[in-house]
This record gives sequence, structure tokens and C-alpha cells, in this order.
Amino acid sequence: MAAPTESEVKLDAGSAFRMPALDDLGEGVEAVALPEARMTATYLDTDDLRLVRAGVTLRHRAERAADGAQVEEWTLKLPAPADGALVVRRELRWPGPDDALPAEADALVRPWRRLAALAPVGRLVQVRSRTQLRGDGRPLLEVDDDVVSVMHGARLEARF
Repeated sequence: MAAPTESEVKLDAGSAFRMPALDDLGEGVEAVALPEARMTATYLDTDDLRLVRAGVTLRHRAERAADGAQVEEWTLKLPAPADGALVVRRELRWPGPDDALPAEADALVRPWRRLAALAPVGRLVQVRSRTQLRGDGRPLLEVDDDVVSVMHGARLEARF
């Protein structure tokens, strides 16, 4: 089975930017606010960053759902051919806690990491405001506005 392909455009805005209203985009298009998401992502790589240099991302993410439940999953993103400004990658996901890297994920990154150990190399805390645009009641796309904090232990290193 082929891994799903993720296509996204990442834009960066200054701290003064405020998301414009998306509720008047045209006839038949409706903007629906989705619950805010709070996520913590821990990225794993080798000491010499073999995965990231190859365009591979391995992370564990914990998300607090709107109902208070904790959802945890592993995500592996593998490089795919570029498509202009779009970031295109094959994405695989497995549910599970941060202390149990799925064997399949480990096997898939082994060609890059070889015998080197994987260890946490970064931790991001995200607060995501989400708006889904719908046409005729069907989802068309999702606009996510993230505030990302780069953490070093308990210390805030940067925010964007």
C-alpha cells in the first residue's frame, strides 16, 4: 500500500499579522472555525542529523483534544518529488506513546541512520487555530495559523 502524499504550502508572517476574516470568500464557500489544537512534537534524528539532511522527518506528537483526551502518534515523512512551491512528502502514521518507536518506522529510517542511535533533537509546542473552508458543505481546505515555541528543556528558545 502506498503512503498518502501530503502537499502543503508554508507561509511565515510577522508577529503583528492577524488572520483576516475568511467568511466572505465567495458564493457557496463557508468558513468554519474548528477547535484550537495544542500539540507538543518531539523530533528524533541521529547526532549528525542524517534524517533531516536527507529530507526525512521522524517525530512523536501529543495533542490535547478539545474534550481533554490525549492523542499520541508517530509520524514519518519521506521525501517525494517537489511540486513548485508545495512541500510534498509521503506521510506514514502510527498511534503510540513516545517511549515506543514503532518497529516499522524504525525499519524505514534504518537506511539513513544505519547503526547510529536515534535521540530527541528538538521539541516544539504549537497552538494551532484552524479554519476549514467548505464548498457545498464539503471540506475544500484547511487554513492553520500556528504559534510555535521552540523549547530547550523547559526554556523557551524561540517563537514564530
